[in-house]
Amino acid sequence: MSQLNEQQAAFVREYVSNGGNGAAAARDAGYSEVSAGKYAYQLLEKPHVQDAIHREQRRVLSGPLASMALRVLKGFLDDENAPYGVRADAAKAVLDRGGLGPVKAEPDKADESSDLEDLSIAQLEQLVKRNREILDRLDDDNRDELATATG
Repeated sequence: MSQLNEQQAAFVREYVSNGGNGAAAARDAGYSEVSAGKYAYQLLEKPHVQDAIHREQRRVLSGPLASMALRVLKGFLDDENAPYGVRADAAKAVLDRGGLGPVKAEPDKADESSDLEDLSIAQLEQLVKRNREILDRLDDDNRDELATATG
């Protein structure tokens, strides 16, 4: 993987700190004022720059922003006048981040009552396989009945 040069590293820091404004980040990192948008586009196309942006975002999010977000969630939980749905969502978010979220179904066992959108690819594949087996059995039974009736 390519390493960032000093100007690219500055672009990454500026891009993350300004909320994703590529042209402004390029200007602040010392790229040409006239061509800042072009440089930003080119930089954002580079996989090693994208990786660096993701690393910087994770670093920023895991620092003071994480504490601020937790403080906001705690505020919702403490505010008895906040709408119930907001408080419930805050509680779920805190539990999920704390590793105490809902227990996930086994990846190879699809719950019959689950919405299809909630199932993993492995669960969907298992469901399709199981239903194909049922259809094959029904098809075999129907052929046997038809043979007996016409035989």
